[in-house]
Amino acid sequence: MARGFDTIKETFNVKTPDALIERLQKQRNEAADNIEGQDGLMVQFGEEDLKLSPYGTRSALYVLGNDDFTIFIRSPKMEWSVSVEYRSAGLWEHGFEKLRERALKCLFKEVKPAVHMGCIYGLDDPRSHQRVSIVHFAFDFHSPSFSREMKPSIMEQIFCPQKVKNRV
Repeated sequence: MARGFDTIKETFNVKTPDALIERLQKQRNEAADNIEGQDGLMVQFGEEDLKLSPYGTRSALYVLGNDDFTIFIRSPKMEWSVSVEYRSAGLWEHGFEKLRERALKCLFKEVKPAVHMGCIYGLDDPRSHQRVSIVHFAFDFHSPSFSREMKPSIMEQIFCPQKVKNRV
């Protein structure tokens, strides 16, 4: 049966250097001015070539990504201002650990972990500046090994807030 993580999103409490914000803003303006590149401009970010969107999102000023992961950068004035979304294509091709290692290597060449006052973890411990914010899990309902009795009650067996279950 095909099953596994479809997407995972982690959020990081980091310090985003002013020089990085200035560079991204300049590149985003360039992407917006480029009529042919309406879906983005290829830029170097860390050691990766990522496509920078000419537009932000409702919550992110800058969106950079490739087929495997997307980096969202919010205002550097905010805490927990950077998120990395690991996409299904990358998760299924590379696996979470290898994809995460690659994305974080790229990210932490550009930003640094924020210092937490009163944090119970040391600064070198990743738990001091990161948290998982979204996880989507995929099931192949059409698989022969996915039994009939599982289908009608599958949502009752998953622990999540009731408002999430109501949307399904």
